[in-house]
Amino acid sequence: MKRIFFILFLILIFVRSGFSAKLPKHWHESGGFACDIKAGLDGKVIKVTNLKSSGAGSLRDALSQSGKRLIVFKVGGVIDLEGKNLRISKGDVTIAGQTAPSPGITLIKGDVGFNASNIVMSHITSRLGTKVGGAYDAMGIYADNVVLDHVAASWSADECISIKNCKNVTLYKTMVTEAMSVSIHPEGEHSKGSLIQSVNNTSFIGTLYAHNALRNPRLQRNAQVALINGVIYNWFPGADDEGAKRFNYVIHMHRAQMAIVGVTGLQGPQSVGDTLVAGHKTSSGKAYMKDNLIMDPTGKPLTEYNKKNITALDEPPLWPAGVEVIPTKENFYEVLRTVGPRPGDREAITARVIKTVADGTGEIVHNEEQVGGYPKYKETRHTVNVPDGFAARRAWLDSLEDAMAVDTKLDLSRLYGIVGTKEDDKYASSETKVTRKTINTDNQLTHNFYVKNNLHVNLTIPAANTVSLKIVDFFGRSVVQTSKKHLPAGSHKLAIDVNQISRGLYICQCTVGNTVINRMFRKF
Repeated sequence: MKRIFFILFLILIFVRSGFSAKLPKHWHESGGFACDIKAGLDGKVIKVTNLKSSGAGSLRDALSQSGKRLIVFKVGGVIDLEGKNLRISKGDVTIAGQTAPSPGITLIKGDVGFNASNIVMSHITSRLGTKVGGAYDAMGIYADNVVLDHVAASWSADECISIKNCKNVTLYKTMVTEAMSVSIHPEGEHSKGSLIQSVNNTSFIGTLYAHNALRNPRLQRNAQVALINGVIYNWFPGADDEGAKRFNYVIHMHRAQMAIVGVTGLQGPQSVGDTLVAGHKTSSGKAYMKDNLIMDPTGKPLTEYNKKNITALDEPPLWPAGVEVIPTKENFYEVLRTVGPRPGDREAITARVIKTVADGTGEIVHNEEQVGGYPKYKETRHTVNVPDGFAARRAWLDSLEDAMAVDTKLDLSRLYGIVGTKEDDKYASSETKVTRKTINTDNQLTHNFYVKNNLHVNLTIPAANTVSLKIVDFFGRSVVQTSKKHLPAGSHKLAIDVNQISRGLYICQCTVGNTVINRMFRKF
């Protein structure tokens, strides 16, 4: 069985290259800082088997253990932390939320602190809310070499995500949304996205900030951040260190430096501020800026930066060397379709937040009850079979992510003409095409695949042969197959019905004589 897993994932690694123009990158392909860490992927496997706050089989128990750990989930639903903060004080751990069954893993009523190095957290949601004791941030990073991948943080009483005194940190396709304005913070109004202090080599790639009054993000104490291909929506006049006085900052700095590239700011119903980058109150900052947009709700361009307190740099003060920047208008749609946990299978609250951006609606919230209260998803369960070896595990996790990588059903038509056009929305169609044509030089087979309601294969064979198609799942089990046909030499169009299979990631096997061609595809 282990050998079958290994062979299958080697096939998937090869197959994915044919989808590189259609599927978004994984965090370790993003080029961000710390994107080369292994965390606990090659360590012992710990399975989370229940949704309890603590005790055997809980997430807290898995995180408390020592050594390299890969944490996977046999269960999906809501983990109520019961007002007790979740401190990750032992590093070398990969928390693979994409392994959970739908609706994934949501943490409530406790903040999550990253206090150890070499950590990757993927596809996890943290919703703090007001039912906590003494916690104000939904998440906080205080250690080196940390990656938040497809994470969502919201309903904070202060910042959704704070980062302090560390380096080599990346937030990849992460949501920072709905920081609560007037809630339980002793200083009153405090809807804040992210406060970044005393950090270096930190990259935010493909992030979404939405419905946070201020700090989208705010940098201070010589912090250096590369903000790349982000989207910011519906900022709001909020308080920031001066009592009842209100400010309209979007991105702001206090003695800090940034590279800001490919970022889109779109005013929402409550937005007033019309400058994307500014100094914090009377202080100043330095920024390298390229290909950024800030617009009112109709698409009218606004001001990129405040020339009185921001010094424009000719070169980035820092830059993650492996990042490939997506054109801003194209990225706007990619972020909405691919950001946050389980984009193709979003739980209700995440889907609602994304829809407000698409519809031009939404508002700053003061407590969780204003937007329906804490989630109460039913517990779901499934089996989890983890392959051996670093490469096989990475391919396995990537394949799980690919199966739910894109929200193709999201209606973004209202935004066409405001930010770019429909042509910039490359995931607008639910069709999946494999654009690469492959030639097998041993027998001169030429083929390509096209997936819609049926899976189509255009095949050219140099000599008469027996041909068949089969769909298999990730365990190698046959799902659908066609009978064998003896075809003459030449070009042929083959099809296999995929309407009856559930959505997910599969492999189509096209067999020509003794040659088997494998291609991965997604069923939406």
